[in-house]
Amino acid sequence: MRAAGEWFWAARGHRPPGLAVLVALVAAAVAGLLTAGSLMRDADAYRAGHRQVAAHLAGERAGTYHLTWDDGRSGAWTREPPERVSGSTAVIWLDSRNRPAPPPPGAAGIVLGALLAAVAAGAAGWLVVRVVLPWWGARRACRRLDREWRDLDGSP
Repeated sequence: MRAAGEWFWAARGHRPPGLAVLVALVAAAVAGLLTAGSLMRDADAYRAGHRQVAAHLAGERAGTYHLTWDDGRSGAWTREPPERVSGSTAVIWLDSRNRPAPPPPGAAGIVLGALLAAVAAGAAGWLVVRVVLPWWGARRACRRLDREWRDLDGSP
């Protein structure tokens, strides 16, 4: 019969940190690539449903901006300062109902989203290998030890 300490350390497995790093890197790479692909598809779908137009800055009052487009036939007030191209001309995005909309995410937003997903997945992978698996192994070892004690006592 083994001593309780032997069961604990045998079940714990002394996993080297290299395994945790490998799992973290693989999880980070997969999550980062999948997230980047998803964000790029979303940005493309956004661009397909929206259009970019040149708008004229017709007025500005108390932090709001009046923009017109389609030769003055359409217009709207907005609180966000428009991205000016020159003088009073600005570039804005319109949705399918011809209302101003925020611009689609750029390359920096997609890269940042992919990096955040990669860091989260890598941390989760490392946590599983370094914390959860040893804890689970220790629980299994304690159950085996309890079974051995029951067998020695002869109780069910």
